[in-house]
Amino acid sequence: MSSLSARAAFGGAWSTHWTIWAGLYPVTLLFVVYRDQALRPDSVWWSVGSATVQHIAVGLVVVGVGAILRRTRSILHVGVVATLWILACVVRAAVAHAVTAVGYAEQSSLIIDTLIWLGVSALWVPVTVFAVAQLDQRRLLLAARDITTDALLTERAEGEETSQQLQARLLATVTAQLTPVLADLEESLNAARRRITGSTAAELSMRISRVHDETAELVEGEDTPDTSPALLERAERVTFRRAFEITTVPPARIAALVTLATLVGVVPDTVRIYGPIAALQVALAVTASGILLAALPALFAERASRGKRMTHLRATVILQSVAVAAAAVILAVIPPSVWSSAHRPVVPLTLLALALAHTLYSVAFIVADANADDSAALRAASAELDAVRGQRAERSRLARERMAQLMHGPIQGRLAACVMALNFHAEMVNSDPARAEATLDAVLEHLQAVTGELQRLGAEAGLGDVRHP
Repeated sequence: MSSLSARAAFGGAWSTHWTIWAGLYPVTLLFVVYRDQALRPDSVWWSVGSATVQHIAVGLVVVGVGAILRRTRSILHVGVVATLWILACVVRAAVAHAVTAVGYAEQSSLIIDTLIWLGVSALWVPVTVFAVAQLDQRRLLLAARDITTDALLTERAEGEETSQQLQARLLATVTAQLTPVLADLEESLNAARRRITGSTAAELSMRISRVHDETAELVEGEDTPDTSPALLERAERVTFRRAFEITTVPPARIAALVTLATLVGVVPDTVRIYGPIAALQVALAVTASGILLAALPALFAERASRGKRMTHLRATVILQSVAVAAAAVILAVIPPSVWSSAHRPVVPLTLLALALAHTLYSVAFIVADANADDSAALRAASAELDAVRGQRAERSRLARERMAQLMHGPIQGRLAACVMALNFHAEMVNSDPARAEATLDAVLEHLQAVTGELQRLGAEAGLGDVRHP
């Protein structure tokens, strides 16, 4: 698994996902209610209704058409996704134009609204999609790292097993499988030897033949990696807190984007509603906050150089609090203060837009960088895991070849002889009972010899008494 590419992020499922569409509704609702003040609706509920109808229309374009297009391909071309969102801006402006013709003192401009929504969407929608896609990718990356790390620890521990230990383990497995089966066969032969028929001999021959084949499979089989469901379940859920355990502060380069996104979202409609003076105050406050966002990360970097690192969440909260507080102070002290006038609604909108823009851009950039680092670490761990498994597979191959040599004649050869003897017995049980009886004695001797050989090999390997109770 690798870090998320731009095409996969902007053309993937999240770009037209219904949760993105639903999550944008509260923000667009506040934005529509604010900007509708210039059109003087009969009541605020007209603005709420207009925002809701606009958002439903956008959902039909982006989510509905996107779902139809994804029936043929999971990742859409970025140009197709951009076209959907551009069309959504036009549809939103057209819906607003139609609604404001009924319950408003003034009707909105289709062209101006389209341009404003295009600007807002260009700076807010892609970063939202990118941030959510990176968070989803981070969950998968961390889960993959957990699985790979667990597998690597297991392989390292098993890789410390010597060839002699592996051979002893294989012998213990073969012994545990064969001993009870051999004891049962001996008991069956002793119990039925006086009344054994040709069909009974054939059945016993098939049972011994299966034992012979299973022994070969046990000795020559390959070790398989542990992919048990329990291992996958342990890494399936990644908590929100763990996803943000990133010791990196929001980079200074996002300050310009945060500033621009806030200005585009607030200033154009503030000019229409409260005039150029209030809009200039907002622009100054947002610009000053942007300068702080660009300058403060250097202080965090200086602290980190002295070993005082902090998580991404904590750094984001501190930076955002300072920037928002600075914007609020500037809006209060620049005359005429918008705090004490009819312009007051611009204050919470500006502060909210600034905080939201900083959160989105911080998450998008920081998580993307962290995913790139985790992807590189995952590739390194996967390469090491493959190397360890390769070394272990080679040791296993050599040990199994040695086991096959040890068991080929004394055990598998005798089992094959038992099969041949029982087949011979089935043919002459009626014609030559004396020779048939001697053949059964030979089969029992072979089975007892196999059991004795297993005991001898087990004693040499230090397994102790391997006789079946």
